Amino acid sequence: MKSWFTIHPLFHDLAQFILGDVCVRCTASDTCVLSDKTRYFSFLPAPHEPIKLKELYATMSLRSLLILCQDGMDLAPIKQLPYDLFLMLRSLRVLCLANLPTSDLPDSIGTLKHLRFLDLSNTSITRLPESVSTLCNLQTLLLNDCRKLIELPTDFGNLINLRQIRMVGCDKLKKMPDGVGRLTNIQTCSDFFVGKTNGYRVSELGNLFQLRGELTIARLENVENNMDAMKANMKMKQYLHTLILKWNDTQRGNSRDAESEEQIVNFLQPHANLKILVILSYGGLRFPS
Repeated sequence: MKSWFTIHPLFHDLAQFILGDVCVRCTASDTCVLSDKTRYFSFLPAPHEPIKLKELYATMSLRSLLILCQDGMDLAPIKQLPYDLFLMLRSLRVLCLANLPTSDLPDSIGTLKHLRFLDLSNTSITRLPESVSTLCNLQTLLLNDCRKLIELPTDFGNLINLRQIRMVGCDKLKKMPDGVGRLTNIQTCSDFFVGKTNGYRVSELGNLFQLRGELTIARLENVENNMDAMKANMKMKQYLHTLILKWNDTQRGNSRDAESEEQIVNFLQPHANLKILVILSYGGLRFPS
């Protein structure tokens, strides 16, 4: 199935004429003209060309900002986005910075109180600003392939309206933040990284009954009390169709408790609706019946 479609140039021109300066799309070679009427803006940068940001200061009522960097595009690195950029764009609902060559986000992103969609996929960020946890209306957070990301905000559990978080490829992420169990509206969570202390344990999954699609539970070697696995209530996750249980492969040469790992798998028994079960780096001698 295509993720994009091509329309006849005449239809494109007609749509652009009707929308006027409400919806603006430009490339690096264009002269971008924004006004206080502009609500939707997308920008396609070019290799080796600076990304235009100063034009955004012309509109304070922008609802959607898409910087459409293509994966693999050779762009000049952006050490940090301007601090006052988000202070000027407080009406944003949608923000896409995927593939942007930046390693740092300003704390001012926390001023985007109306933000519902945030895509930071394939950026070089190591941490999200703590202020992200104040985005009370955020529903979708995409962090796929943020391979340098090591931690999420401490108060991540405050994002009570979050419906979807995707973190595929975030291999350096040490653990989930405290309070994930409070995100009872969450429907899609691609990966859950188990920690050893309160607030980070696998039992945090217990009340997330709306989870659906595919879920990976990683770092299961951090489960110290097997009853935590039972408290995850995986039998109650009726909307999941794929479950991946994953131990850290580097532990393969270390001493492992086969019986304990067998109990963990048994306690994480999924709902009967599950279609696919994958178990990786498992140290048990048998599978549950």
